Amino acid sequence: HPLIYSRAIPTYPLIIILFLFNIMFQKVHDNKNNDFKNDLNERKQNSNKKRRFSLDTNQNKSSLQKLTLERCGSERSVTQQKLDDLLLKFIVNNTQPLSVVDNPSFLNLIRLGLPNDLRIMSSRTLKLKIENLYSSMVNNIINTLSSVLYVSTTADCWTNGKNSYLGVTCHWINSKSFKRESVSLACCRLEGHHTYDVIVKALHTIYTTYKIQNKIVSTITDNGSNFFEQYGTYSINNSHSDNDITDSDNENQFVDLFDILNSTFAIKQEADIFVQLPLHYRCVSHTLNLIANSDINKMINFNTSFKHLYSKILEKCSSMWYKQNISHSTNENIWETSKINFKTSNTTRWKCIYDALLHLKNIINAPNGLDKINQVLDYYEIQRFTPQEIQLMNEYCDVMFPLADTLDFLQGEECMYMGYLLPSLYALEKKLKKFENGKLIYCEQLLQTIIESIKKRFEYIWKKKELILASCLIPKFKLIWLNRYDQYLAEANLKALFDSTANAKNETPCTDTTDGEFNITQDFFCLPSNKKSKSFSEDELQMYLNSPSNDISILQYYPNVMKVFFEYNTPMPSSTHVKRLFSTGMSEMTVKRYNLCDELLEKLVLLKQNQIALDII
Repeated sequence: HPLIYSRAIPTYPLIIILFLFNIMFQKVHDNKNNDFKNDLNERKQNSNKKRRFSLDTNQNKSSLQKLTLERCGSERSVTQQKLDDLLLKFIVNNTQPLSVVDNPSFLNLIRLGLPNDLRIMSSRTLKLKIENLYSSMVNNIINTLSSVLYVSTTADCWTNGKNSYLGVTCHWINSKSFKRESVSLACCRLEGHHTYDVIVKALHTIYTTYKIQNKIVSTITDNGSNFFEQYGTYSINNSHSDNDITDSDNENQFVDLFDILNSTFAIKQEADIFVQLPLHYRCVSHTLNLIANSDINKMINFNTSFKHLYSKILEKCSSMWYKQNISHSTNENIWETSKINFKTSNTTRWKCIYDALLHLKNIINAPNGLDKINQVLDYYEIQRFTPQEIQLMNEYCDVMFPLADTLDFLQGEECMYMGYLLPSLYALEKKLKKFENGKLIYCEQLLQTIIESIKKRFEYIWKKKELILASCLIPKFKLIWLNRYDQYLAEANLKALFDSTANAKNETPCTDTTDGEFNITQDFFCLPSNKKSKSFSEDELQMYLNSPSNDISILQYYPNVMKVFFEYNTPMPSSTHVKRLFSTGMSEMTVKRYNLCDELLEKLVLLKQNQIALDII
């Protein structure tokens, strides 16, 4: 049997207790209900809560009756269908092993208070219901995506010990609301090594399952070498330079496409040569995080004076955060005396540390803020911040703010388009250069490190034509975000794009010259017409560019522009969504993994993540 049953009695979470009480109290007889309430009243009268609330006997009875009926839902009758649906939702939402419903302890507990005519489904029946629910979800996704012209996908690989999983999500833009919609397509087990041929075949299988292989405009991945290698081998349009930088979270890795193509030639011969992947983009969020983690940490390690002062700040802050977290009473005393509650950081992620330092900086710079901080430090017996440390903290937060703010913005999902990428990076560079006025005392090298890293890591996309066109097709930007020369160039590229689209529609067939002598005419050379009149699409483009409105809804008045907008802006700058897929099933893939087969695990995670089919039951 594909299911692996555990002999150990499972530990039930809080939600199952609520679920069981919801069923238990729906069919309780009046006399048992009165006995139960009387017993609770007696316990209530003997407890210390009576002095706190000072309720009389009638109020106690009324309150307990309300608690019993409204929270447990005893006014509604329990049907077999309702019981089955609640059980199914419980298994899906908590990614529980199906053997739970066969456990004697679970059966005895859940049957308490149920009518005799209701039955708890077996694990075999539950498995069939989950498979039917999963099939309904897949069909719903296929039907939804069938009416979408362009989609984009995000992919990531997650490893836990010996088990590896490939996660894939799909994204598109609603043609009416212009808001982004998304679904999770796969969270499947990867067998063997993470080579490009294994990954590319897995992706192709996922795409064909949902029938989107011909409408994907791009795929977003992180900077892992596995994805870059397989895309360097199989992608349709691979235009990355040889100097592209590919890093992991811990160290830099450089991928040479030429070496990859030569080293994988034998594999390509054996692989399916007809498998082609869409255009590939790197996750911008991952790249920005690499700047904040890898590049800045290197700068700190080489700059001993900065490192010494910065380490002192983190040492004092860590002690302060630790003491606030371990003692609730101390935390209350600090709040009563100084009205300060620190945002703490208990991880090594730079964004968490930055947020905590920014919160501390805002407190210090507020009226009487430094005095309050000193009171807290004295209370905790921690050395006070020196003026030099406060100055460095202020400069660090000011310099890091544009980077952190850009990262938060590009990780948005609902109204995020690929066209936001380049204007955001240009704006980030401008914001950082405003600090180049010689007023920085400690963070001048930090500033230069960020500016140089942005130029280096994003060098391959600064002049990428499809990204420039995507930005120009957003009414907020059009051409105004570019300098004058680039405006002329972008407008020419837009006109060429719309002109080629119009010519493709109106192209006349070439003259057949198989019979008789050659007739050297216009049709023989397949030359375009000499008419100088603009096409309707070009006129529409010009009206769009001249429109004073910057609202996204104006695209509805320019259908040809809107269609191209969807094509170029459907991709996302970040692959955050697929990382959330793994975070949803993270505990299921570790703690409960031994109770679930790979196929069932994927179905439960996708059902939980999408919540599409759960509305059916």
